[in-house]
Amino acid sequence: MNKTILINALLMLCFVSCHSLIKEDRSDCPAWIQVKADRTVSEQQWPYFSFRMINPEATGVQRQVAQTGTFCTEGVTFSWTKHSPLEVICVSNWPETISDQGNSLLIPLGQECPESLAGSARSQTDETERYVLEIPIQSLYTTFYCEIEMKEKEIPLIPVVTATVDGYRLPDLSLHEGPYEVQARETGRYQYTARIPRQAEPAGKMTYAGDLQLDLLTQDEETGDWVLYQRLPLGELATLRGYDWSQAILDELHLHLTLDGREVVNYSIQVLEWETDVVHLNQWKQAD
Repeated sequence: MNKTILINALLMLCFVSCHSLIKEDRSDCPAWIQVKADRTVSEQQWPYFSFRMINPEATGVQRQVAQTGTFCTEGVTFSWTKHSPLEVICVSNWPETISDQGNSLLIPLGQECPESLAGSARSQTDETERYVLEIPIQSLYTTFYCEIEMKEKEIPLIPVVTATVDGYRLPDLSLHEGPYEVQARETGRYQYTARIPRQAEPAGKMTYAGDLQLDLLTQDEETGDWVLYQRLPLGELATLRGYDWSQAILDELHLHLTLDGREVVNYSIQVLEWETDVVHLNQWKQAD
């Protein structure tokens, strides 16, 4: 009996503290934040999201709450302090080995962009006890496929993708300018693929990635060293085909090249299911 009275007294004290009609400092009372995605996220394809909630006005070490769990249509709920600004960042499938460095998600040279979705949003809590914060989800990568056809003699070949965006700044997921380079993985005979991050011009235009290049390397017949023999403007090719880097979920990019010896004679490019006619590349010069 005494134990029951004590519990009821503690509950009443908590109620009075957070719900009194007298104006009091209620900053320590919690507000519940339900974070939801603005699109359905497949549990099978995106098995987890990591969440970080930050008080941007905090001094010293920023207040953070991290959680890993499935992020579906019902969202994830956090407890947060009232009258506090709030920044929520969620990222899926981003390995800890290349986690945030200096408040950025950076991709080391030679590594593919992780197969990740992400989103961020800001809010300000007040006296309300429950909030729903909708996160606009975007893909952090696009998948590039390259298929090469040899008309005559086959030559050793390595495709390398280079760019000037190497990751994302936190918390707003804006593009981080830096050198990006990855060797495309061989998935079949002269078939390759690589995941690359979003790209843009330094001015921030999202529809054209002029610095996105595809380098074709081959072995020098005398020294055996791998040397550059052809550089293709992959960003320009994608733009001419109608590729849009501003989309929330980026399209896949497919490129088919035909080589005559060491010279690229034509190509076709696909964005999703669209296919162009073959175009001659005579205006492109071989690398010096």
